[in-house]
Amino acid sequence: RISIDNMVILSKLGGANLMRGFQKRNFLTHGILSRGFSTKVKTPTPADRISKSPYGKKYKKQIEADEDIVYTGRVYFASQVLFVIGCTFLAIPLYKVFCDSQGYSLAYSVNQKDYDAEISGKKMNIHHKYTVHMHAEQEDNLRWMFEPLTGELTVNAGETALAFYRAQNLTEEPIVGVATYTVNPDEAGLYFHKIQCFCFEEQLLNPGEEVELPVFFYLDPAILEDPKLGDAKEIILYYNFYEAKDQNLAWIAKRQMEIQDAERLLALRKKELAEKKKKKREAEEAAQAVKVLETASKEAKAA
Repeated sequence: RISIDNMVILSKLGGANLMRGFQKRNFLTHGILSRGFSTKVKTPTPADRISKSPYGKKYKKQIEADEDIVYTGRVYFASQVLFVIGCTFLAIPLYKVFCDSQGYSLAYSVNQKDYDAEISGKKMNIHHKYTVHMHAEQEDNLRWMFEPLTGELTVNAGETALAFYRAQNLTEEPIVGVATYTVNPDEAGLYFHKIQCFCFEEQLLNPGEEVELPVFFYLDPAILEDPKLGDAKEIILYYNFYEAKDQNLAWIAKRQMEIQDAERLLALRKKELAEKKKKKREAEEAAQAVKVLETASKEAKAA
């Protein structure tokens, strides 16, 4: 017979043995020691096994190389974007500096001021005269005739002068052209001031149209103080016409011409139709008159 006390003792012993079994199992599966403290043992993961294999190392190097390529591409793209933005902001001031240095002087046509030699206190040197030669050129794709009407002018420093050019459209379609100018020698471009000019403006010429284009200018008296131009006596003014990229005005003019031609044709047709109706009415009236005369003649003969 087993008393109740013995059953309690046996149950406790069995529970202890059962706990030892569980601890042993944890040690085998999870690496946990049952000596009053626990130590974690790192179990290799599938990723670790792949990375340690030859294929895994090669794959890892390929991934790192791809990441380097992507990073380099991003840096290159960012640098290109920054470069384009910088060029956009610097284009206008650099172009103005270039124009001022080469004598194009685009700003002069925008902020032009009247010049008076006496008010400014600068006296004109009447003994040093400059001969300004007018030259005209045009691009090959522009089917215009462009020539200077004024061959040359002799002017003093500070004296205003007026020259004329002529342009004619030799085609049967409207064309928009734009002119640019240069001054030779280049240093003289700094002292060449335009009061009125046709350059940098779109010029629309209809088929066969001919226009005269004026240039009103003067030479700044400061040209006399320039050591590079002290002995200069001749200045050449070049104007070059080329076909504008934007031909919207020409397209509008062409459509207006087509509308005008259609209106003229319609008016001519109406006139022809009116004349035909008039002739038809006159023929009918003549035929009616002939019938009346024939009837009167028959009646007279019968009487």
